[in-house]
Amino acid sequence: MDTSRQAVEAARDSAESSRRSADEAAAVARIEADREHHRLGPTQTTVPTSFNEPHAAGHRDLFGTIILARDYRVRAFIELGPNGRSEASLPAAVLRANEPYRIFIEKWPPGQTKPEASAVLLKLWPPVETDAVEHWTCRCGRPLVDSRRDDPGHWDVRLPLEDPTGPIVMQGSLIA
Repeated sequence: MDTSRQAVEAARDSAESSRRSADEAAAVARIEADREHHRLGPTQTTVPTSFNEPHAAGHRDLFGTIILARDYRVRAFIELGPNGRSEASLPAAVLRANEPYRIFIEKWPPGQTKPEASAVLLKLWPPVETDAVEHWTCRCGRPLVDSRRDDPGHWDVRLPLEDPTGPIVMQGSLIA
């Protein structure tokens, strides 16, 4: 084998080795980005629920509490059965870390014993420059802003409702 042919084969081997190294580096970077994405995501797994005082008409309102470990831009929905949902009322588009946010889930008429709603659905994004909170970002490649109502979140989270706390009003009597 002559020298030029050996040089060509060595160059091919080197190029193939470089390609494999680049592929492995990209795979490791993707794994690290996914780990960081998971670490930056919300940690709440369920929504504690509670009632307000009964209204004069006898119904009560069921509320849920959201507490996030870091500042997020948020859009929330109440899951109503397998195919239904309604947008939840939030006090702000950005929820601050470690502050409890109470959201209305549903009205409970006298006689109701379990929620019609099953979960709170959260779409979350890192804060943007104009938000008056600590700025941070996730570099995983998923969307960083909520541009349209039906766009996916950077994190899409389903938080099942916990059983309500406090007494349930049943047609004039209390159930513990």
